[in-house]
Amino acid sequence: MADAEPSQKRIKRTEEEASESDEGSDTEEDELTLVAGARRGKHEEEDEEDEDEDGDEDGDIVNVDFGLFDPQEIDFLSLKRFLKGLLPGNDDKFAVGASALSEAIIQQPQVGTMVKVGDDVDVWAFATMLPWGPLDESPYRKEIARFLLAKCPDLAATSSDIEGKTVKAQLERFLDGSAGPASILLSERMVNFPPELAPAIFESLLEDVNWARDQRRAAAQSGSTPAGADPQWVLCLAPCYVDDRTEQVHHLHFEDELLHASAVLSFDVRGPTAEAPAASAAAAAGSAAAASSGDAEDSDEDAGMSSTPNSVQQLRRVFVFPAEALRAAVTGMASMVVSAREMEAPAKEAAKGAAAPAKAAGKGGKRAQKRRAGSK
Repeated sequence: MADAEPSQKRIKRTEEEASESDEGSDTEEDELTLVAGARRGKHEEEDEEDEDEDGDEDGDIVNVDFGLFDPQEIDFLSLKRFLKGLLPGNDDKFAVGASALSEAIIQQPQVGTMVKVGDDVDVWAFATMLPWGPLDESPYRKEIARFLLAKCPDLAATSSDIEGKTVKAQLERFLDGSAGPASILLSERMVNFPPELAPAIFESLLEDVNWARDQRRAAAQSGSTPAGADPQWVLCLAPCYVDDRTEQVHHLHFEDELLHASAVLSFDVRGPTAEAPAASAAAAAGSAAAASSGDAEDSDEDAGMSSTPNSVQQLRRVFVFPAEALRAAVTGMASMVVSAREMEAPAKEAAKGAAAPAKAAGKGGKRAQKRRAGSK
């Protein structure tokens, strides 16, 4: 593997740009800390109030400071673990492809964001975009293309943005490059990673993509290297699951739902059935409101479920969307998180206000009982 010098966002800039980037990087890190800390801090304050009043409740919330980093060689194993499940039901066969894909991410440090905690070597979440070039030039492209073509249904096309009468014909044109320059978007995160931090990660990725584009164009103008084509299309394999009772498909990550809204072709690839993930109830709603609040019961209602399913079927929603739609999707992610917080705040304040008299009455009852017991 190529050596990668450990560095925080953004490593491929001039000194002047690097200075500005450092300020932006600090802002990004602060934003991550504030977003995560705001939610956790609020709960901690409530826990402290409960402890002061009742003295018998222990808080189990921990503040975590997340940092944004460029891909580094030390991230290889974390990336490989994330990517082994990229092709449902094909984990063992894709082991070689996952290694090649992880290596490609590391060798493109100028585009890509890894999220870590302090000096921890584990990657908690990541997002990157890799060029989708000729299949013969990359083992992972060839593996992914072969898998997708074998799984793609030969149904009538629902969009004319890519030439082809069927979804499979359109996919073939995308994969062989005849539909235009393309990239593949890869994004994963740990189950317990705060979903409300997704907008900051994708904002950083979008900044990387725009910076790389500007660098290509500047190099072309100076005559040092060909400009290369900006991607016209983006391929995404979004993780989803199927509720074993309702057969409904739910996005595991709310941001993928926003990206899918602009899809010009789409189909689902189902894998084996497995135990439902701990966060499946929140993911089932497919919205930032459910994901940000962490309220599993509300998520069940939004998803039309009475309780968390006992098992789920692994699934990847394969879709292609215009590259220009990424900016709007990132803006939508941030708006959804803000809206979710605004909706969440009044409900929590109302619940807090309603609970206060009940607690006071309960304590008054206990003191009255003690007084009556003492008077006997």
